[in-house]
Amino acid sequence: MSSRQLSFADVAVENLRWDPSGSVFDTQSPFVYRAELFNRGAADAESFGVSLYVDDEFSGRQTVPILRAGESTTVSFRAVPAAGVHKVEVRADDLNSVLIETNVENNVCAVVTDEFRVAYPELEITEVTWRPTETTLTDGTSLLFTAIIASLVNLLVDILYAYIDPRLKAKFSVIKRKKVSA
Repeated sequence: MSSRQLSFADVAVENLRWDPSGSVFDTQSPFVYRAELFNRGAADAESFGVSLYVDDEFSGRQTVPILRAGESTTVSFRAVPAAGVHKVEVRADDLNSVLIETNVENNVCAVVTDEFRVAYPELEITEVTWRPTETTLTDGTSLLFTAIIASLVNLLVDILYAYIDPRLKAKFSVIKRKKVSA
């Protein structure tokens, strides 16, 4: 009979925050939730998932390939900020658990956000035209739509989505920007 010391990983989630900091955001600027992961155990933690939950709703997941014993890393989740106060959680190894740990109580970090205020773009669409202008088109005819879209608030919009009908969603890139004098 022999005795052998077993080593385990101990992943801890800490320092959950959002970037940019503050409480006033717009939907067109980058926004992320970040958390630090620490491996306080004596063994490496390999191929485990980390999930983001906002108001108890699953919002995203990523895989950490390896977190060596004694090391740390930061995980980031891109998001679109929503107005209001939110409960935000980052959970390590929560779905399809793969780690053997003696302490799983530190696998979750939760915060309640400040009251977020969010500015949304207000757009005015004018001068919609299309080519060709014929009223009867044949299969395979390409259409080119153009429009003047003005932002009524001080937000820059880079991508727009238009719904032609409930089944067809089109993505448009803003290709020309010019400052409109008031």
